[in-house]
Amino acid sequence: MNLTNPTNATIADPQGVVTIIDNDTPVCDNITYAGAIGYDESGVSPFDPSNIVQTAAPSGGSGTLEYKWQQSTNGTTWSDISGATGMTYNPGVITQTTQYRRCVRRTNCTIWLNTNVVIKTVTTATLPKLNVNDVSVIENAGPAVLQVCASETSTLPITFTYTTVNGSALAGSDYTATTANATIPAGQTCVNITVPITDDLVVEPNETFLVNLSSPVNATIQDGQGVVTIIDNDGTGACDNVTNPGSVGYYQSGCGPLDPALIVETASPSGGSGSLEYIWQSSLNNWTWTNISGATSASYDPPSISSSTFYRRGVRRMGCTAYQFSNSVLKEVTGPCGTTCDNVTFGGNVGFNESGASPFDPAQMIETAAPSGGSGSLQYQWQFSTNGTTWTDVSGATGTSYDPGVITTTTQYRRAVRRANCTTWLFSNVVIKSVVPSVDCNDVTGGSVGSSQTICNGGDPAPINSLSPATTSYAGGVKYVWMCYVGANPPSSMSMATMVPGATGVSYDPPAGSVTSKKWFRRCAGVNDPSCTTYPAESEWVYVDVTSCSVNCNDITGGSIGYNQTICTSGDPIAFTSIAPATTSFAGGVKYQWFRYEGATAPASMSLASPVTGATGATYDAPAGSVTTKTWFRRCAAPNDASCNFYYGESAWIFVEVTNCGGTCTNVTDPGQVGYYEAKCAPFDPEALVETMPPAGGNGALEYMWQSSTDNWTWTNISGATGASYDPPVIYASTYYRRGVRRAGCTDYMFSNSVYKRNTCQGKMGEEMTQDAISELKVMPVPTSSVLNVQFEAFTEQPGSVMQVFDVTGRLVMQQNLFIQSGFNNLSVDVSSLNSGYYFVEVTGNAVRQRAKFMIAR
Repeated sequence: MNLTNPTNATIADPQGVVTIIDNDTPVCDNITYAGAIGYDESGVSPFDPSNIVQTAAPSGGSGTLEYKWQQSTNGTTWSDISGATGMTYNPGVITQTTQYRRCVRRTNCTIWLNTNVVIKTVTTATLPKLNVNDVSVIENAGPAVLQVCASETSTLPITFTYTTVNGSALAGSDYTATTANATIPAGQTCVNITVPITDDLVVEPNETFLVNLSSPVNATIQDGQGVVTIIDNDGTGACDNVTNPGSVGYYQSGCGPLDPALIVETASPSGGSGSLEYIWQSSLNNWTWTNISGATSASYDPPSISSSTFYRRGVRRMGCTAYQFSNSVLKEVTGPCGTTCDNVTFGGNVGFNESGASPFDPAQMIETAAPSGGSGSLQYQWQFSTNGTTWTDVSGATGTSYDPGVITTTTQYRRAVRRANCTTWLFSNVVIKSVVPSVDCNDVTGGSVGSSQTICNGGDPAPINSLSPATTSYAGGVKYVWMCYVGANPPSSMSMATMVPGATGVSYDPPAGSVTSKKWFRRCAGVNDPSCTTYPAESEWVYVDVTSCSVNCNDITGGSIGYNQTICTSGDPIAFTSIAPATTSFAGGVKYQWFRYEGATAPASMSLASPVTGATGATYDAPAGSVTTKTWFRRCAAPNDASCNFYYGESAWIFVEVTNCGGTCTNVTDPGQVGYYEAKCAPFDPEALVETMPPAGGNGALEYMWQSSTDNWTWTNISGATGASYDPPVIYASTYYRRGVRRAGCTDYMFSNSVYKRNTCQGKMGEEMTQDAISELKVMPVPTSSVLNVQFEAFTEQPGSVMQVFDVTGRLVMQQNLFIQSGFNNLSVDVSSLNSGYYFVEVTGNAVRQRAKFMIAR
């Protein structure tokens, strides 16, 4: 372009160049990040996983986003999922573990970028496990009540038989022999069983008998033996003492001198009869106790203390001499105090992240984990930042929690904390309050669905599939509802249509028999945000019409299936696929039946073949182990009408051949588990080790071996032990056992958990053992939820003793050192950190161990 004829000016550069950029050639400006999807989950086969959603949007590049979804059963070979081209994907029902990923690219690009992988895991259902607790009952307190609990609820009733067995207590004179059945109703986990106790007038020691579980239905037995201890109430005097001393609280800490708060009763004493008498004791080490003069009430207010002190309460019934002791309560003197800094070592945590459209009023931020460490009062200061680098104090925000005002930009918050007299702040985690763009609820297109169809009376409409999904620029994607209308023509107004209950997917499959006259369907879409309550985007209307049909049962083609295969002995055939479906002109569609025949060649006549029960789909997956010799399979088809009883449409025969794989190894991937832990005074004959969870994975017959060890590290093969279970001989020392398993053709064994058979006597005998003996071990309450009281008698003082808690497999889960006093001992154990279930507590003195079982229930 040239400039000429200037007025009131001169021309310095008379020529400009205009460049026209062609916009007809496609240009790829692809994404640089594919985003992220979620979430992993698991379920019992057949398993219908939940929708896989976007957790982070793709970024980079320009142009419209294109999606496709892929699936894999091995994490290596991936296949595209037909029709899955949306931002989210809802898998159908699966019977094997499947991995999914989403591929993303921009328009005009050829390269797909992949997201993370989401795994939908298919598991095998297991039966609940039954456990029975131990109980103690005073002779005159009525029947013994034991609780039998399942490890999980069942959809079916669980039944079992319980039977009493004599111990030191004898049926007839001490209790009533009982054999009875009990039921845990479906949906529940526990049931109480009772055994009548005989209240005699004989002065005798405490006695025990057993209650054994057997014959479970819809469950297995994990711990099937309960011990009932009958506490004699006759004595030599008029003492009917408490059986549970109750509990007291609470823990307290502060700078010395500390004036402790009143110690109050948190659970009342129970058992026995007569007035209650109290004493209180104090201790500096939680094992050497001193009576507190004048402290004879249910509660106690300690005086000011300068060092940490434990307190406990003793209680007895009038006429009794022995006190039963509660848990101990610690009043802790922390330090140093005064002007010295003893700062926190952990700043605690706060929560929670959230997002909202501007202007956004975030929820209050609260403490999710308290600061810890140091001593002295806590001081707080809240800070905020818009970039995560520069932090500013929030004026006046000096509490444990903070409620921000309205914000218009994404803001980060954290809490600073320190002890009095300290200058250094420690910081919590960062909480982000994200401001997101406001949602445009009209930013959505309807997409399209198809197609119209005509069916026979009583027929099953084909699914109405998504030809193209609804679209939106909103990161949360779209949501759907389906509408329907009965009439010769589509409705003139959406107000005449009815919402289809439960139809919220990208496609919709009307149930068989649900359409009896011409019916119209439309998919409506909205922006997937709670603030958007309308569905403004609409597909076209499609119809399902109904007509009277006549059927020709020979109007059918068989289609084709695949493929021939060879498997190892006891292997799992690969599912047969439909290469081409059967076809018919009949509007009601087709129905299938699979047949099988065992032989070297395909059968000469269909009369030689047998129908496969339940195999009526277009595809069929023969179960693992169902093919033991060469077997032929054929899919037969007929028009889907009740009058067509013969399947004239036949595919070609295909076979599954079986071979001894020999050196080919497809080994187990999970060796299973065995049980159970046991503890007795050696020499003793351990109970048989049984399978609690079977091996899984691989192909071929299972081969077993067993090993033993005295240290759980060096293992020795047990000659002749090649079964799924193993019954050890008499042992003279603590011994561990484990099971190895492999598939036929494999050389390597995979090993289960180890199971501990424990010697509780450590080699002392006779008078030595009596002098060091621990006796009368009791635990209460049973079941417990947080604190377990362990009580026992000791013949002598035994320093360096230990209390241990084991789970039912013998795994040590808790240990505490003890100083055992001569006479009565009471120990309070905090078990709040352990999961619900059955456990064993063992108290070990200089030589003898005593063991009791208890249950944690919440």
